[in-house]
Amino acid sequence: ILDCFTSSFASLELTRKIVAESFWNAETEAELREFGNVSSTEPRETIMQQIDERRSLSCYDHHECNQDCKDRGCGRLWSVDGLWKLVYPICMNKEPKEVSGFSGQLKYVDSCPNQPLHGKAFCSDHCKEAESANIPTDIKKYVSYIRKSEQNEIDIEDFDPVVEEEVLEDETPCETDLRTSAKIQGISDIIASHPTLSQVLDEEEIDGDKPTCNKDTGSKKQLRKWTRGHLVIVRGGGHIDMWQPLYQSEGPAQVFLIVLMWMTTAFRNLSREERKKVIISYDNMCHLNNLKAAKNPLPLPDDLKYLWTDVIKIIDSLHLKNHRDPKCHEEYNPQKIKDINPSFNTMACEQTFAWLGRYKKILVSMGKCHHHFFLHRLVKRRNKYISFCYDNGRRPVAPKPSYK
Repeated sequence: ILDCFTSSFASLELTRKIVAESFWNAETEAELREFGNVSSTEPRETIMQQIDERRSLSCYDHHECNQDCKDRGCGRLWSVDGLWKLVYPICMNKEPKEVSGFSGQLKYVDSCPNQPLHGKAFCSDHCKEAESANIPTDIKKYVSYIRKSEQNEIDIEDFDPVVEEEVLEDETPCETDLRTSAKIQGISDIIASHPTLSQVLDEEEIDGDKPTCNKDTGSKKQLRKWTRGHLVIVRGGGHIDMWQPLYQSEGPAQVFLIVLMWMTTAFRNLSREERKKVIISYDNMCHLNNLKAAKNPLPLPDDLKYLWTDVIKIIDSLHLKNHRDPKCHEEYNPQKIKDINPSFNTMACEQTFAWLGRYKKILVSMGKCHHHFFLHRLVKRRNKYISFCYDNGRRPVAPKPSYK
C-alpha cells in the first residue's frame, strides 16, 4: 500500500510551474468573482490586462473608516512617494514624446511600456519593425549595434551588472498591448480632454524662480531598459489609494499628471471648502509645486480648476532635512500640520514601502502583466488587513525599515 501511495504521489509532484499556474488561476478567478464576471472566456493574461486597465483608472475602495484610522489622517492626509525597488523590463524602443491630445512637445516619458520578448530588446511589434530595418533584436547584439552608431553612444561601464543577469519567469505571451505609457498610467483621458494643459507642463520650472534643491529623480543606465518603479499614494491611516508605474525617472511632469488624475478621481465629489482641508505630502513637493501648471488654475471644469492650488502641500519630516532651500522649510514644513493634528501620520508611504519592499525579489522576476496583477492583489490584501486591525482596536504592523 505504501509503495502504491508513494508512486501515486510521485506522479503528482507539485513542480514550480504547476504551483505558479494554480496561483495565477486562483487569483484571477477570485478577482473575477469580486466583479461578478466569472463566466469570462477570455485568456487569462488578457483578463489580467483588463483588470490592470480598470485598476489604473480608479482608487481602491475604502468606504467604512474607523475613528482610529481617521485620527491618523485618513480622509484628510495623503502621502505620495516613489518606490524604486519594484521594477520590470520594458521595450527599448523610444516612442515620440508628443502625447495625443497635447499641443506641442510635452517633457514626458518616451518609453514604450510593453514587455519585451524573452532575450530580445523589443516587444513583439517593435521586433518586427527592427527586423524589417535589419536592426538586431537580441539584447546584447542590439547594445553593440547602438555603440557603433555615431548618433547614439552608450557607455557599457555605466550599466548595472546585476540587472543584466536577471532571469525573468516564463509568462504566457500576452496579446499585443499597444497602449502608451500614458494609457497604462491612467492619465490618457485627462490629457485628451484638456489639451491646453501641455502648454504649462512643457516647462518644468518657473523662469527665474528655480528651486535650489537637488532631488534625485532616479534616472539610471542599465543594459536592459527597465521601469523606474511605482508612484504610490497612501492615506494617513495606511490604506493604499492608488499606484501607477513610473518610466525613466520620477520627474515632476510625470508625477504631476498621475497625482492630478488621482485627485480628479478621489476629490471630484468634494466641495471646494472640503478640498481646502486636504493635505498632500510628497518628498519633492518643491519642484512639483513649481511647475507652471501648478501655479495657475488648471484647464478643468468648474471648481476642479482650483484642485491643485486649494490643497495643503507639505514635505514629510524624514525628507525635509535633505532640502537645502530655506523656502522649502518655510512653505512645506509638516510641523504646521503636526501642531494642529499631532496624530497625523505623514510617514504612511515610507511605512508601506517597508512592507512592500520585501516582495522585491518576487516582483522583479516577473514581466509587466504578472507584475501588475500580483501587486494589485497584494495591495487589496494589505488594505483588508489594515481595515481588520482598526476594526479590532489594533494599529497595523509595518516592518521596520532596513538601512543596510
